[in-house]
Amino acid sequence: MSQARRMLTGCGLVLGAAGFFLLGIGPVDIQP
Repeated sequence: MSQARRMLTGCGLVLGAAGFFLLGIGPVDIQP
């Protein structure tokens, strides 16, 4: 049970970091 919870937490952190990275880079990359 704790292993599955740890895996879900890891996936959430990875998805959150990826989304934050894309949202942070996107606007900056679009700006001149």
